[in-house]
Amino acid sequence: MTDTPSVARAAAGMGVATAASRAVGFVRILVVAAVLGTTYLGNAYQSSNSVSNVLFELLAAGALSAVLVPTFVHHLDREDQPEAERLAGRILGVALVARRVSVTCLRSCSGSSSRRCCCTRWVRSVSPCSTRSAGSR
Repeated sequence: MTDTPSVARAAAGMGVATAASRAVGFVRILVVAAVLGTTYLGNAYQSSNSVSNVLFELLAAGALSAVLVPTFVHHLDREDQPEAERLAGRILGVALVARRVSVTCLRSCSGSSSRRCCCTRWVRSVSPCSTRSAGSR
């Protein structure tokens, strides 16, 4: 029963941190909206931000963590630190390669005179905030 106050304190701390994070995020959205408005730059920013958020939710906060956390715990329970570090290194390597491929793809589209390259279509298909009217002008 001595753990109850520390658990309640930790839960309250997480609640305060979450509320502060939401407030700062709201202020960030207001500043971005005031600076960028509804211009093409604002739409591009919102689309790229949405894509990164969707990928984070799918990978880091979703299925990937559901698999990785038990695997790391298993290796660390067996006191197999080197294997846990190798696993983390492999995952980081794959993530960096995937990031590099996506950045290269997006850079190739930015220099393209074509309005409909494959990356643009992909971003529009996965972005929940994409606006068809902005891209068709």
